Amino acid sequence: MLSKAESAQFDWRLFPCQASLGPVDEMVYPVLPLRDVVIFPHVVVPLFVGREKSIQAVNAVLEEEKPILLIAQKKSSEPEDPTVSDMYTLGTLGHVLQVLTLPNGTLKALVEGK
Repeated sequence: MLSKAESAQFDWRLFPCQASLGPVDEMVYPVLPLRDVVIFPHVVVPLFVGREKSIQAVNAVLEEEKPILLIAQKKSSEPEDPTVSDMYTLGTLGHVLQVLTLPNGTLKALVEGK
């Protein structure tokens, strides 16, 4: 658990994950905080991505072809720039299947939970 000082400096796009099976290897994934939705494994869901850091996270996984960590926020209305304490501690790894850039600059991303 991070202290308040550490979480204030935390880059929420990158979040350490530990595998629950086999040897424990720490891996780092880009994080997509989710409002009002929880993604489960093997479920395909369209997401509208509008926050600048979230757009950067989605673009990063598209370029590197790596998974993204999908974590629900505790309170959907705020904050605009969530920290670790604003998100639940359990999420789902997912893959971005398709992205469409909308005229207003936001993204519509089709993601699948792994």
